[in-house]
Amino acid sequence: MRLFDWFRGRKGGGGLKPAQACLLFVDGENGPPDPLLLVEAVERHAGMHPEVKIAYGKWNLLAKNTQKFGEAGFERVLADKGSNNADLMLSLKALREVQDRSQQGQTGAIYIAFKDDKGFAHLFNHVRSLAGWRVIFVTSSTDPPRSLANLADEVLVIEADAPGGRPPARRPAAGRGRGRGGGRQRRGAVQTRPGRKTLAVPATLQQEEARNLLRRGVRSIVTGSRTLNSFTGQLGKFLVRENFPDPKPKALYVACGAPKSWTTLKVLDHFVPELVTSEGSGSSAILRPVSPSPKQGGATTAPAPAVPTPAKPAPATAPTSAVPTPAKPAPATAPPPAALPEGDRVQLLRKAVRQIVTGPVKVAAFNGHMLAFLASAGYPDLKTRAFYVACGASKRWTTLKVLEKFASDLVEWDEGAQGNEVMLRPVESAPAG
Repeated sequence: MRLFDWFRGRKGGGGLKPAQACLLFVDGENGPPDPLLLVEAVERHAGMHPEVKIAYGKWNLLAKNTQKFGEAGFERVLADKGSNNADLMLSLKALREVQDRSQQGQTGAIYIAFKDDKGFAHLFNHVRSLAGWRVIFVTSSTDPPRSLANLADEVLVIEADAPGGRPPARRPAAGRGRGRGGGRQRRGAVQTRPGRKTLAVPATLQQEEARNLLRRGVRSIVTGSRTLNSFTGQLGKFLVRENFPDPKPKALYVACGAPKSWTTLKVLDHFVPELVTSEGSGSSAILRPVSPSPKQGGATTAPAPAVPTPAKPAPATAPTSAVPTPAKPAPATAPPPAALPEGDRVQLLRKAVRQIVTGPVKVAAFNGHMLAFLASAGYPDLKTRAFYVACGASKRWTTLKVLEKFASDLVEWDEGAQGNEVMLRPVESAPAG
């Protein structure tokens, strides 16, 4: 399946091959774009999730900006005290990352996000000197320094809200001045350098494959009236069965080409309106399959009005004596986790870890496969969080905290890593059984 290879592999900027890399580095002290808008724009431009997302700055854990980068899934590296340390640390790490990958024969694109620091010109030059690597300059400035724009292979301009809540003016397509007819642009709008490739491009092959997967999921799930909440739950299980790398509906929507801000109803209305209709809003909305209409010369005909027919009398049958039939025994099911001794619950968790983490797997994918494991073990309605709590974990514990507590001898990950993008690996010397 090419879609799965593409999702697991690496891919650079527009026009790059699936085996290439997509890296994102951010100078958090030099007026970068909004983190959520930044990630969304890079994903749409590159056609995939960046496999590396690192932001440098003098972070204050209570600051709103710091929290935003965390919510966007960035690894936040604390810069040393002093001026220009964030951009120096970023440049060294980015160049080392690209050089290491280049020596291994890999090519790709690196997205470097900041506002207008000309000191990054040296990094741009060094990366472009490596065969097969491209530099994408991502900025929040509508008038980025010409020297940096000329050094980059491409420039993405991500505009934020203007003062007072009004959207910023659109930069003219040619020239840097502001002329007549300059319209208004929505929040988070993305522009490219004049004469360069824009984002308004047809769907890629990978996006078409993702949309075909979505259509298959809709056809198999929406066979009758179903609530939206039930649909998203069943879609997650469908993605697990299809071995989708990140078995979350939102990941599939993004792979189809939808922005992260789109709701499930918006995605269905945009990509599969011929398959499903909806009534209501929110998680209680009702989905129904679209019934095909007969075609006559390209036009559909209205169904004939229903004519009531008299009910046929039931055939007379001889009275039979009521003979009680023994009730069928209920099918055997696994006891709920709460009914199992705590030690048995932990053993069940460890068994799942052994089956799932047979190679590198992300935390998000691990939790998706855990749902499938619980269903196969006789708990189809049990959520992973409830199962972890039944094992003795606190409701506030993350998946990594649960694994550290109950399966640290079976699975490992990079020290200090956090979030759903963390890569889990099996411990080579893990005990058998």
